[in-house]
Amino acid sequence: MPAKRHGRLRFQKGSARGTDRKKIGVHGNDLAATTQPGLPLNAAFAFGKISKAVYLLATEPGDVRSRLRSAYLPLAFVHRDMIPTELRPHFEWVMAMLNRRQPRFPWEDSLDATLGTMQNRTGTRLAERIMYIEARYRAIIEAATTDNCRAVLKGHGA
Repeated sequence: MPAKRHGRLRFQKGSARGTDRKKIGVHGNDLAATTQPGLPLNAAFAFGKISKAVYLLATEPGDVRSRLRSAYLPLAFVHRDMIPTELRPHFEWVMAMLNRRQPRFPWEDSLDATLGTMQNRTGTRLAERIMYIEARYRAIIEAATTDNCRAVLKGHGA
């Protein structure tokens, strides 16, 4: 059936109303095809943000606290539901550790208050955990992609 346009997304005509309504992309592709089975929705977006954070941790000048400040911005865009279940406790720990202190001044936020009193060894532990999340997330995506490719090939009789 032809699709009805609403901005960049289109809804398939005749599909259910509300959350069960099937969304398809601008070019007619099903949006569910943008993530692999077994991966959370927006897994590619979240993995990209976490990879950007690791890149900033590795390349930014300064000590680990200033690099963590740079890496925090991409991480702030990631919601816990975008992270695989096994990595959520690690991600939540990182975000809690980066925002654990209350601001002391009106112009300060919790990140600045936390990083201002953080020791280098704590910052190193945080950076290691972010790198672990990225490496494990990469392995999960590769495994899901491999499993999906095998299922597709099996379905085609290969």
